[in-house]
Amino acid sequence: MRLRNPADGSLLATLAEDSPSAVRDKAVAARRAQPRWAAVPLARRKAVLARFGSLAARGKAELA
Repeated sequence: MRLRNPADGSLLATLAEDSPSAVRDKAVAARRAQPRWAAVPLARRKAVLARFGSLAARGKAELA
């Protein structure tokens, strides 16, 4: 799947596509994980997401 910038049509990313059953499996896993994640204190969740953002920004060339 190609992800395009709606403002200018430029290609932002090319993403892998999953089958419907793979999408369902991932949605089920996310629903199961959500209560545990919600139980984590907000300050800790913010720290985890900030760390992920930092790592993603540092490694964005590898992620592309």
